[in-house]
Order: sequence, then C-alpha cells, then structure tokens
Amino acid sequence: MQTARLQDEPAERVRLSHERAIVELQDLGRELLAVPACVGFAHLSMSADQTISGADTALNFNTVACNSVPDIIRPDESSQITLAPGYCYRMVACVYQSGTGESLQIQWRDVTNSAYVGVRGYAPSVDVGSADSIQPLAVYAVDNKTRYVDVRIQAQSISGTPTVGYQYSWLSVEAYRS
Repeated sequence: MQTARLQDEPAERVRLSHERAIVELQDLGRELLAVPACVGFAHLSMSADQTISGADTALNFNTVACNSVPDIIRPDESSQITLAPGYCYRMVACVYQSGTGESLQIQWRDVTNSAYVGVRGYAPSVDVGSADSIQPLAVYAVDNKTRYVDVRIQAQSISGTPTVGYQYSWLSVEAYRS
C-alpha cells in the first residue's frame, strides 16, 4: 500500500504543476492579446504643390480629409499638428515629389523638443513611375505635456528647388490610450 501512495503523489504534483502552467499561459495570452484600441485618427493632405527651400523645411498638410477626434489631434493652419497629452500616437506620412528623379529624405519632428522622431523615409519622384515610398513612421507616446509635431524635409541631395506633389502626399495620425 505504501508503494502505491508514493507513486500517486508525484503524479498529483505533476498534474497540479501542469494545471498551474496552463493558467499562467492563459493569463499571458490575455495580456498579449490586449492590444490598445485606437480612440481616433486624423488624415490630412496638401492643397497645392510645395516648393522645397532646403533641409529642415516643414511640409504643410493643410487639408483635413477627416478627423474623428479634433480635441486629441489638432492640425493648425500651417504645418504643425497638436497632440494632446496622455495618448500614444502612430504617425505615418507619405510624400512624393514632382519633377526630378532624385529623392528627398523626410521625417517626423517633435517641434516642442526640436528633435526628429521615428524612422526616416524618402520622397521618390512621381515621374519615376514608382508608387514605392518609404513612409516615415513614428510611434510616439506623449506624457503630460501637449506636443507639436510636423513632417519635415530632413535632407536633400537634389540641386535646385524640388517640388512636393500634393496629389499623392498625405499623412495620418492615430491616437491610442497609453
């Protein structure tokens, strides 16, 4: 009898350990699946072509195609977008230039802190016939202060004055609870 009880005891420990591991995995799965919900977005475009005067030129996305949360994401009349505090933002911009076959480097800029944020992209020429734009992307958490951001030409390897084509250029900002 004693032998049977000793054999059952490890089996019971293994069963309890297995059940505990399953519960822990289920809890981990719930955490991983808890994707933050988008609380709103804004989509902007340009109303006219813009001539680029050099590096560090802000692009003016002045046409609001839609804005589901004007109290959180506020574009102004120039080039800046106001981001309300307490949210995490996913910001994407797609910029095409008209004319030359060379490209411009573009990136999001935190105007409040005078710093570029996110990934640098490039603005290809529409004349090249390519729809491949590397879009600058930034995922940006805003703490308890309001931030102002814009999209800027970070560098240009083009001689002369290139023009950004308004028909194909846009930006999108999504707000998530942080």
